[in-house]
Amino acid sequence: MEPSVAAWDLVERLGDDEVVVVDIRRPEDSRRVPLQIPGAIRMTLQEIHDSPHTLPDDELIVLYDGDGGFLARRALRILQLAGRSAAILEGGLQKWLSGGYPTETVRTRYVRFDDDEDRDAAVTFEASMGDGQ
Repeated sequence: MEPSVAAWDLVERLGDDEVVVVDIRRPEDSRRVPLQIPGAIRMTLQEIHDSPHTLPDDELIVLYDGDGGFLARRALRILQLAGRSAAILEGGLQKWLSGGYPTETVRTRYVRFDDDEDRDAAVTFEASMGDGQ
């Protein structure tokens, strides 16, 4: 069974320095539903695959896609193989929204963590939502 986090549990932990929330929805899905969990960073499945070590190894990484499906499970496996502590948000963003939990507008910025720096020194770069990232 895959590790998971319930929405009610995650909302209590938002802003916690020990949790990183990662939105791995496809750009087209983010355009269709331009909301995200507050403080979430955006990474594509390909970015996680290519550079799983850019995410911290001493924090819980909570992954979500639209419905807690394929993308989240795939990213979870990649991160587990890289030795990261990760879990899937139960029901994904869909369940988060239906539960009335807080959201913010999707940012058009992707964030990558540097292996040698903590989250506060993350390197960010602008990315077009439609460039296939």
